[in-house]
Amino acid sequence: MGHTRRTFATLGTVLAALAAFLVSLPVSAHADPGGPVPVAEGPVTGPGTPWAAITDSGEAAARGYGEREYFLSGTATSYRRVGTWDASGRWAAEPDTTAAYKTRMLVRTPNDTARFNGTVVVEWFNVSAGFETAPDYQFMREEMLRRGYAWVGVSAQAAGINAPPGPFGLGGLKSYAPTRYGSLSHPGDAYSYDIFTQVAAALRVTGPGDLLGGLGDGRRIIANGESQSAFRLTTYVNAVQPLTGAYDGFLIHSRFASAAPLGGGLQEPEIPVAFIRPDAGVPVLVTESETDVPLHLAARQDDSDAYRLWEMPGTSHADAFTGATAIGCDKPVNSGPQTYMMRAALRGLAAWTEGGGPPASMPRIEVDGAGTVVRDTFGNALGGIRTPQLDVPIAALRGDGNSGPNQFCQLVGTTVPFDAPTLRALYPEHAAYVTAFDSAARRAADAGGILADDLPALHEEADAAPVPPPPSGALAQHVEGEVRPGLLAMSQQSSGVTLAPTTIDGTRKTVTGRLNTVAVRDFRGSTLGWSLTGQTTDFTSTTGGTIPAEAFSWTPACASGNPDMPSRATPGSSGPLPANGALCTQSENPRGQVSGGEFTADAQLALQIPAFPLAGAYTATLTLTLI
Repeated sequence: MGHTRRTFATLGTVLAALAAFLVSLPVSAHADPGGPVPVAEGPVTGPGTPWAAITDSGEAAARGYGEREYFLSGTATSYRRVGTWDASGRWAAEPDTTAAYKTRMLVRTPNDTARFNGTVVVEWFNVSAGFETAPDYQFMREEMLRRGYAWVGVSAQAAGINAPPGPFGLGGLKSYAPTRYGSLSHPGDAYSYDIFTQVAAALRVTGPGDLLGGLGDGRRIIANGESQSAFRLTTYVNAVQPLTGAYDGFLIHSRFASAAPLGGGLQEPEIPVAFIRPDAGVPVLVTESETDVPLHLAARQDDSDAYRLWEMPGTSHADAFTGATAIGCDKPVNSGPQTYMMRAALRGLAAWTEGGGPPASMPRIEVDGAGTVVRDTFGNALGGIRTPQLDVPIAALRGDGNSGPNQFCQLVGTTVPFDAPTLRALYPEHAAYVTAFDSAARRAADAGGILADDLPALHEEADAAPVPPPPSGALAQHVEGEVRPGLLAMSQQSSGVTLAPTTIDGTRKTVTGRLNTVAVRDFRGSTLGWSLTGQTTDFTSTTGGTIPAEAFSWTPACASGNPDMPSRATPGSSGPLPANGALCTQSENPRGQVSGGEFTADAQLALQIPAFPLAGAYTATLTLTLI
């Protein structure tokens, strides 16, 4: 009486990459800009669980944060150019067409409203990998959770909702969970800018209808996005923000020299260089990884009272911190300190929007006449924001040089550890290395490129480093090896589940069964967690009967199958499946502590039968998803 279907992803994290998704633009009546407040539906409780863009694995909840998902609907406006658009960024636009839309946003806020620090970070979900990702939530999560920020992720682009499964086996929201997200409708990326505006309007509502859970008045709303999302935010700042005034500041991460079109596509072909307009009226902080500096070089501009550019040497577009090791590139990916600089960037911009002074002006990464990054004798970049990982190095951290099975490997940089003789020559004693590293970290914090709050974690990183390596006698040979990541995958014993039969007698009945055991294998060799979730359709019979999905419940169970595993899994909550969609979850570990292993998951199943159903054989589809 029912059967299961499985879906799984072999991806350890999500990357912001460089794929364009073209859309067609519906034409309708003209409209005014300005961003009306959309209609909100939610919090959405089911069926299933929200696509979270990254696997947070319960860290936010463990640190006193709640997560809610809302559907937003309304009428969005597209824009068209007015006059000539040139490199100055002083672009004029006007309303063009309108179209109906229904999208979603994911909200994380402190449960204790007194912890809220007044700043809401609104991240434009990145869709370059063919599904939604939140790279900057990963980079800045530690700062947001410890300092009481609110975070909102927005499904602003069509691909995040409509894209079919791509190279990683994942697609848009409708592909991921058609029952939960089937009602969403996106008319195309020409309307993404106004959708993003309307989200800001919704987040400023207090009192009844407050989607931030009563966090109070005077909210400062910062727009944020990386890579393709940064291209769109560049166009938003230059052409849309002057019309709407929707945001109080912008954190634009890893943009290139150009900007996105007003319609669909990745970059505007007619404007190869686009500066940030000097009269945006709100603070703009642009951060560039080392990977992106040569690609952004033509759009470098001087700092001003409303603009800062931070260039981050030793970093890559995506890195080991965001889980890029999971895509299986040819060389070890960059493990540089980008997360620490992004945390400092967020705090500096937040203070700036509060009326404080701008963040410190930072030196730029050195480049030669050909636009190539200039490096020291170890291969590390010169200039830019200095960090202890570069000033007291034990590896060459680069933003380039990788390759592999797909284009994303071009974005993840490399880490080349120094050999033993070099480490011994640089740091004869471990204590001296740690002291030098700590001193460099304090200098970096004093300069404003990292935060003093992160000094203890940086000290632990240095203290745990095997520097110098153990003595090797008179002769030494450098032995290199690479441990490549395996897959995150699942399998099941069978695809059929039969519930116990029952006979109509005028009373409500409960029929039970058991889910076929699902085996989960996490061999990625990363710190990432995972979540195995389920969602079910209604039960229907050939005689026309229907038993709603809400009548179906489970009691999950998880077990660990390998005594050498570094982590354990936790079963989800018992109850009706639409509202209790987690079957089994493994939490993300702190940096440097590997997660993974072999697990089994199953559940006791129960279906509530009404007193007078239509007789017949009922079936439903239970979809299991591993993310």
